[in-house]
Amino acid sequence: MIPARRLRLLLGRALEGVPVAATPSPEADEDLDDYLLKSYMRENTANENLTELLLSISSLGIASREDWLRLKKVCFAHLPELSCRTVNIIFALLVEKSVCGSVECVRIQDKLAQLNFSKKLRDHECLQTLRCITNVGSRLSPSFIPHALESIQTLVRQCQTELLPTLSYTIGRLLTSKENRGIPIEVQHSLLESLVVRVDSIDCMLLSQSELIYLLWALSAFCSPILSLRTAYLKTSYMLLMRGIKMEEIKDGGPMDLLLLLFGLCPLLECSGLGNSILPSQEAGLIMDVTTDHGEMKERSQGSLKRLLDMLNLVLVSLIQHVAREELQNRPVSCVILEMLTWSNATKVLKNAQILYNLLICRLLYGERGMWFCELKKNVLSEGEKQPPLVNYFLFEQRTGLLDILKTRLSLSVFSSVPLIGFEKASVREIIVVLEAMVYGNISESLKKNYLKGCIMKLPGAIRIVSRNEFPRIVNLIIKLHLCDQPIMRAIHDRCQELGIKKKLLHKKKLNEGANCHMNTKNTSMDDWSSDVITLYICETSLKLAGEDKGCKTDVPKLLENLSTRKGMSSATERHCVSIIKSLAKHQLAFKNEKFYQLSLNSIFSRVKTGLPVGSMLSLILDGVKAGVSCEALVDSLLWVGCRLLERGMAIADAKDVAIYFIAAHELDSLNIAFHPVLLGIFQQEKAIDLLSPHLVTRLFLALCALGIDDRSLLERILDRVESWCLKVVTKVEWSEEDWKASLVFVHALWTLSSEVVWKQLMQMAQKLVSSMIERENEHKTMGYSLFVASAAASFSIHNNAETPFAKGMEKIFVSEQLSGFLKIVTSLFSEDAISFSLSRTDALLRAGAMASVIPQYSNIICFLIIAHAVQRLAQGEGNSSKKLTPLGVSLWRYCLKHVEKIPTTDNKLMTAVGFSIRFGASSQAFDRFMSALIEKEAGVNMLSVCSIADGLVRTGKRRSVATQFVAHFSQKNCLDDLPAAALLSLLNFFVRDAERVSLGLARADMLTALVWSSLGLKLARLPETKGLWTLVDSVPTETRSSLLVFLSEGGLIDKSSVTELVYPVSTVLTWKLNSINGASITNFLQKVKISLDIRRSNEIAPDLVAEELLKKISERL
Repeated sequence: MIPARRLRLLLGRALEGVPVAATPSPEADEDLDDYLLKSYMRENTANENLTELLLSISSLGIASREDWLRLKKVCFAHLPELSCRTVNIIFALLVEKSVCGSVECVRIQDKLAQLNFSKKLRDHECLQTLRCITNVGSRLSPSFIPHALESIQTLVRQCQTELLPTLSYTIGRLLTSKENRGIPIEVQHSLLESLVVRVDSIDCMLLSQSELIYLLWALSAFCSPILSLRTAYLKTSYMLLMRGIKMEEIKDGGPMDLLLLLFGLCPLLECSGLGNSILPSQEAGLIMDVTTDHGEMKERSQGSLKRLLDMLNLVLVSLIQHVAREELQNRPVSCVILEMLTWSNATKVLKNAQILYNLLICRLLYGERGMWFCELKKNVLSEGEKQPPLVNYFLFEQRTGLLDILKTRLSLSVFSSVPLIGFEKASVREIIVVLEAMVYGNISESLKKNYLKGCIMKLPGAIRIVSRNEFPRIVNLIIKLHLCDQPIMRAIHDRCQELGIKKKLLHKKKLNEGANCHMNTKNTSMDDWSSDVITLYICETSLKLAGEDKGCKTDVPKLLENLSTRKGMSSATERHCVSIIKSLAKHQLAFKNEKFYQLSLNSIFSRVKTGLPVGSMLSLILDGVKAGVSCEALVDSLLWVGCRLLERGMAIADAKDVAIYFIAAHELDSLNIAFHPVLLGIFQQEKAIDLLSPHLVTRLFLALCALGIDDRSLLERILDRVESWCLKVVTKVEWSEEDWKASLVFVHALWTLSSEVVWKQLMQMAQKLVSSMIERENEHKTMGYSLFVASAAASFSIHNNAETPFAKGMEKIFVSEQLSGFLKIVTSLFSEDAISFSLSRTDALLRAGAMASVIPQYSNIICFLIIAHAVQRLAQGEGNSSKKLTPLGVSLWRYCLKHVEKIPTTDNKLMTAVGFSIRFGASSQAFDRFMSALIEKEAGVNMLSVCSIADGLVRTGKRRSVATQFVAHFSQKNCLDDLPAAALLSLLNFFVRDAERVSLGLARADMLTALVWSSLGLKLARLPETKGLWTLVDSVPTETRSSLLVFLSEGGLIDKSSVTELVYPVSTVLTWKLNSINGASITNFLQKVKISLDIRRSNEIAPDLVAEELLKKISERL
């Protein structure tokens, strides 16, 4: 036998690298029939091995939760090739180990529906599937619902009697769940009716006592509220009572059986109508009169009713003993029991119900232990009698009689002065249940007054946090109990205003009294403050954070911690949490990165329910980014919003909400997991972009470019919307904060590879915005804006190179008009004497941190890198006044590299910093170590960042063996179809270099080149029109040659290229063999080149020998 510890280590080692299911390819000399047979055997082996592995691990109990999560990944990797029975077994194991979420559950349902599970599985296996769905709490998948309904019909009709208890609960839970509203009401009632009829015909001898009780409870829970099933339900329930459940076994039953039997009998008592009689009120006393006149009931049901009352009385006696002896200490269970007794009118029929009723109310009000208080004696005889008692509660011994315990616990002299220990952390639901017990229960007026003394103290707090659905319910109870306390009236009035309820629920009498109900917070501790006071204090303090009051800055984290740890009615409400997050998001917080602050703020954010509208939730997520809420909490909420948007569909979803959704995903660096093509399709609708504000459109443009969207038509529509705003904003006298942020975000979109598809239009608007930003730099007062303005100007300067004719026309404009302003900003940031580099200023600027949400995923060090490279480029120009800043640019560059090398590998922005460093020509062993670590960890990376590294190595002409392996590893591992065409072109130019072909090996290099071409061949039309496209003819595979030549022929690249630039690609095309696929495209391309050369020859004075030779070769081929 292998020890469990060794097995656990072996399992952990095996799951470190999770394999991905792959379809094996046939060998060169292998027969096709043999290959198909082996594939079939391999699938059967996969089903058997995977099932055997999971069952073995489960039975041995050696896997941790993390191991099961990895095993789940293995199962879903093999899900397409698994059989129906294997999927069902895996589903049951994942649910048993609590590692199956709602999303995975829906995915498994779709797979089972695809396999037609209701036909292929046995009855108990189908029931197991439905029970697993119930345990997960997931909705039924639309594709799964028809199969589930068919399976339910079959199970009800022919399943074994032993399965009926579990089947009853499962069917009731699935059919009555709010998540499954897609099932028609008629179908629900029909299936439940067939279930009741089937139960009525069973042999009760086949089921145990516990199973019969469970069956009765399930029928009562799901069938008693349906009026059309009332007759059949009563008949079947009475049958279970008369022929199934045995009275003599109830006393020996466990607590769970007693509770389920009570919860099954109370709805039955309510449906019988025994407690509907009105009894006279009684001023005092513990035991009230009960109704004994049941003559109006039919004679034939007298035996069943007597059996019901006797059985319920027996259950109540047993529960009284458990509650009195503190053997039942669960407050939610006590609350449910009290609610059941209230609505079934059991206190009007049975006196034992009244005893249990009062015991439960006392327990909820005064806590788990009985309290005892004694007054000090006036005549003290000894020194010992002066000492107060050490404890003020009592516990009963087992030998104490039940009657003595009840007399003590229910004595008015004991609990009349007891503080509400049990109600200190009571929920709103518990308060409502206690109030309903006083209104609708058979209880004396004196007891009601004693109970209400404690409840009144908690009512104002409960009213202020009650939900909209429960608000009329609690107000109705207050009216019936005649509670006219001033704080209660004021709380109702305030809550009506908060919920927008215009209907007067109460008279306005005395509402204006007690307006000064706030406590004097100066002389009280923080724990005594109400949540309203703390929230108001935090919001007021956040307005002062821009000042130098250090005391205020330290108060906020302490107040947040105090508020986040509160429970019950004194805890923070959703309104409090939203107000706090929005107020803290308006300022740059000095303590934003402190762990103490972040933990408290995360707790505050988690209290916000997902019931908010989509727009409000998105706005809160953006505020949470600024305030410092953890990325994990924000991403979870964002994914929930994404599901809500997908549920609405393209026809209903608001384009503004979708735009904010993409912007929030960009700021949280979760675009890849939050993206869905349906959401992107919303922007293709007519006038969808025109309805968005200009500031929102500019941020959306950067988010889409960062996602890798290079749809030319969509981006051009966005830029057309931005252009109208750009023309207006450059003429404004003063810019708003939104104008600054939108302009800075828009210019930094130049660094994205997707923007190359709209390069000319983007550069034109960037030039205007950069020019205006440099002129207005003195309008703002924060150093953060100065840094980003310098970064934007540097970005435009770097991209304003001489590679394109358009860039040549703008270079002089930037140099002559904006250079001095740019250099002035740089020296104000990084120098003290306007010449030399200042280390202290740079350190202070770096420590300040980037201003939140100005440019997503750009830290201060990345801005430093861009500025340093731009200064060095400008200093290298001839006759340039920036040469004097060469030492500053070099020193800043060295400073940046040293800092990047020290950034921990867990930093999310490190990949971006490394990409910029490599693009600007840096080399470091720290970069190699970082990339090697990512390869070893098999961590997920952003492929756009990988493409940027490859593009940087190609631009600088440098090579790093580790970088080569890094780019090749993740290009081979990840899907490339979603990358923009410009990114694929960067990868292609990287893999065709001689250095990479030597480092990777010719076979692997050719494989990677073909892999890139398989994705690039579908996106040729999205490539930017540059002369570098001629290099594609050298590596294009045979099947893509036709598409490439059509793309090159339709554009204007032939006419823009010189004869010398045309020689190599044309010569290469001339060597290609004509066939039925590419013959027409080759001929068309050569004719276009011939026409272009003929036009040039007619316009030239002296003949071009190269052109003549090229024309001769083309004519011979044609």
